[in-house]
Amino acid sequence: MENLAEKLPSPTENALAIWGSVESLTKGIPVLSDIYNAADQWLLQPKISSIRSIIVQEIESRGIGVLGELTDAQKRAFLESAFLFQTRVNSGEYEHNLRVLGKLLIDGLVSEQHADPGVLGRASRRIEMVSKSELIALARTVRAFEIYEASKEYDGHWSCIHESELIESYSENGEDLSAFAAQEFLHELGTRGLLTLGGRPSRVGGNFYYKNAAYREIIEAARKSVATGEAS
Repeated sequence: MENLAEKLPSPTENALAIWGSVESLTKGIPVLSDIYNAADQWLLQPKISSIRSIIVQEIESRGIGVLGELTDAQKRAFLESAFLFQTRVNSGEYEHNLRVLGKLLIDGLVSEQHADPGVLGRASRRIEMVSKSELIALARTVRAFEIYEASKEYDGHWSCIHESELIESYSENGEDLSAFAAQEFLHELGTRGLLTLGGRPSRVGGNFYYKNAAYREIIEAARKSVATGEAS
């Protein structure tokens, strides 16, 4: 199994200190300590190291220093989100999904908009065990919406996508996607509450998908996570 940690630069002392605070707090609570110790035994060390690197990399990419530089609200939100993240790690969540959650976790340190730990909690529930291909499809919807909004059919208000826009977004990346696969991806994302199913005013019949609050909370982290994975 590839160890992503080997591809990353050595973490700074400040980044390690922030991650260390999460480990210390987790181990300080008996129940969580038991979970943490069990995880050490049944999760492969390369994966643990890789997951740790995900957070360290995110911390360093934002230029964040020690926890002492954060406001009390930022500290509280970060630590609450960190416990949620640890739970997903211990549950064996896919690494590509942990990258998304890792980005949301660190967003809480630099953005008041994402300081609410509920953002990470909702995201972890909606993308739980999402396959990598489904996560890529979610990221591709960004371009799919742009394709529809550039079309003559878009009225400036009702922005929604059909499998045709998703297929085109894949085609622009040199990838083939069948209509059936596109339908399956959109249905799965809709079922998870990441897109909202509805009609298109200019059409009779058909299934069309709209952005919603959950989509807006997670899409940027998903897009960046997919881009990072494809570049590595």
